[in-house]
Amino acid sequence: MDQNAGKSPAWFQTCFNLNTELPQFVSHYLQRKASGLDNTWIIKPWNLARGLDMHVSNDLHQIIRLIESGPKIACKYIEHPVLFHRSDSNCMVKFDLRYIIFVNDVRPLSVYTYNKFWIRFAVNQFSLDRLDDIDTHFTVFNYGNDEKILQSLFYSYDPPLGIAKNVQSRAMYGADIMLKWTDTGKHHYQNPTERLD
Repeated sequence: MDQNAGKSPAWFQTCFNLNTELPQFVSHYLQRKASGLDNTWIIKPWNLARGLDMHVSNDLHQIIRLIESGPKIACKYIEHPVLFHRSDSNCMVKFDLRYIIFVNDVRPLSVYTYNKFWIRFAVNQFSLDRLDDIDTHFTVFNYGNDEKILQSLFYSYDPPLGIAKNVQSRAMYGADIMLKWTDTGKHHYQNPTERLD
């Protein structure tokens, strides 16, 4: 049932480009539905950031309609994420790890990561009951100054300390990593005050 079998690493969620793979997505969705599997998907534009025009849905008709606002990808939503206990709100929330990746070349692949990463937390208790609650399902609204500081590191100085305009420059991406439980039992979480020996 895994669309990515043989194509992508096992840890990579099943994804479809809804502009070019809509029939394959619909077929996959209907196969999952017939098998009684979870069919929650995160739909996001491939050319925007900061949570703009991102949606979580398990409704095929809604997902198809979302294409009308621009090109989208659909990725299988992690329905059993590892959760973090927020002591400020006493609730279990989603989190992700944001890495900055620099792609220097694609042939052969040459990639570098920035030596810092950010842990980003959702605001509300995790639940699949309200898929339209952005404070439950998205972590992109919960940080701000660190990104501005990172950008200022690159642009505040002239070369050689800062980055200069260069026709040979390559791409910079944000990669978000989430953890999921492979068992479907009770939700677990890591208490940040416990040792991990």
